[in-house]
Amino acid sequence: MAGAPHHTHLLPGAKPHACHTPASVPKHWETEVKQQFNNDVWKGVIRPVSAGEAMEWCARMVVVSKKSGRLKYPY
Repeated sequence: MAGAPHHTHLLPGAKPHACHTPASVPKHWETEVKQQFNNDVWKGVIRPVSAGEAMEWCARMVVVSKKSGRLKYPY
């Protein structure tokens, strides 16, 4: 991938928040979501977090459908 590394801009005084329960994924999308998730891990876009590993910031993945009804992966 070309270009400068991404930088997330935070508001001054923002406080870390972690979600400790997974978001639900509709049963009929589980396989496709898992494949895309594993692909992102392989590319280094995201990394898995081990159980018990402390994280300052953690956001849930939200999976929604396109107008066509097909899966729209987060990005």
